[in-house]
Amino acid sequence: MNKNQKGFSVIEIVLVFILIILVGITGWYVWSQNKETIGNKAKEQTRSGAQGTNNPTSVTPAIDKSYLVIKEKTVQFELTDKIKDAYYHVSKDGFIYLSLRRYDSMKGFEGCTAKGGPQDDGNGLAALTYAKPGDDNSGSPYTEAELEGMVSLGGNKIDDTYYWFEPNSQAPCFDVEDLNEEDRSVQLMYEAQDNLLTQGKTLTKAN
Repeated sequence: MNKNQKGFSVIEIVLVFILIILVGITGWYVWSQNKETIGNKAKEQTRSGAQGTNNPTSVTPAIDKSYLVIKEKTVQFELTDKIKDAYYHVSKDGFIYLSLRRYDSMKGFEGCTAKGGPQDDGNGLAALTYAKPGDDNSGSPYTEAELEGMVSLGGNKIDDTYYWFEPNSQAPCFDVEDLNEEDRSVQLMYEAQDNLLTQGKTLTKAN
């Protein structure tokens, strides 16, 4: 009886020892796997952080726009860098003419000023034109379709009125006796005029 009890005790001790070894091996394996997983996550986060630093999200800054307000008609249009010196003049007849300050003191381009010379008869590079359906158009009333066609070239409908820019005169505003169409200064003037006329599409109601 004592031998059986002693033998059982030895077997029991061996089994417990084996169990302890198995538990230890299992615990070590789980620990090593967790350590590897944590290490991989840390490396991934480090790479992600580095990529975020090297490739920051670009944010386009807001651009402040400048406008020329024509207070007599409570309208405005956007000024670009090419026509930032634009201004207007209301002639003695009540017409609104547009030009660029650079031509106010440029020899040979005196007629290109918005005032149009000492007689204040107006000229400039362009004129602000406006009308409503039914207004007179050289003896016949404007139709809505006609006005839609006018603003499609460079203008806008604001409330119930159509506004657009158009070249002020068929005659050249520069001094034709001293200058001709081939002169570089004249070509630059025509380019500036086109840039000004194009901005008719930005006409909006002034605040």
